[in-house]
Amino acid sequence: MHLSVEFHGGPVSCMQPHDVLYDIGTNIASMGSGESEGPALLWSLSDAPSPSALLTHPVTLDATTEWIMRCDRVDFPPAGVAYRHTHPGPGIRCTLFGGLTIETDGHTQRYGQYQAWFESGPEPVLATADQETPSAFARVMLLPAKWRGQRTITYVDPEDAERPKLQRPTVFFDEP
Repeated sequence: MHLSVEFHGGPVSCMQPHDVLYDIGTNIASMGSGESEGPALLWSLSDAPSPSALLTHPVTLDATTEWIMRCDRVDFPPAGVAYRHTHPGPGIRCTLFGGLTIETDGHTQRYGQYQAWFESGPEPVLATADQETPSAFARVMLLPAKWRGQRTITYVDPEDAERPKLQRPTVFFDEP
């Protein structure tokens, strides 16, 4: 399987059961069917990589586990930090505005508007927002169904779990 995300500046629709459409202008997400006049992000889970994607990444899902797709958005104030953490499943994120510096697996990369990155889930990640401006990203994660309706962030350092969190997640849906 491949998880992909595309950016569309104009009209776009989704019609496949595992397509997720996020309308950037209205801040509304839908799965399986939806339309946007644009700009919008379109994620798809399919057997083949998408040739027009900003990013496509192979994912392996355990066939004995029930999975859900979560679409959400995370907003950061200037200089906000998501301390080193993991998630229970893989996903693709795409910056909506501002910028985020992501440190994972010994690499550091800054992502600006409409740039996408993949997180495996179990690999620890540190995210730092730009110093001067607010930042946000939208993402689709593949999660074991037992995580439906729950926060998925697990901090690597237990002390970080007690530190103030300035980022604000908005979950649009958890769907099979």
